[in-house]
Amino acid sequence: MRCHVEATWGLWDPLEQREKHCANFTPETHRIILVDDVAGFVATEDFPSHLWLVKLYVFKKYRGIGNGSQVLQGLLS
Repeated sequence: MRCHVEATWGLWDPLEQREKHCANFTPETHRIILVDDVAGFVATEDFPSHLWLVKLYVFKKYRGIGNGSQVLQGLLS
């Protein structure tokens, strides 16, 4: 996430990032995306009125070949 954080907020502070991660990470909302290996991660939260897609990370090797679309289709189902 470093490239994204630096492009968006300018500065990467490892301590700050770790603190934010520890404060906001909820293991029960996160799932590993497996293809032939770990291809990424998806996190969702269920609400009575909707499903919130918190994050969808697909590693570069697995992008552009339908893996993210397949995950989204599964969530929409």
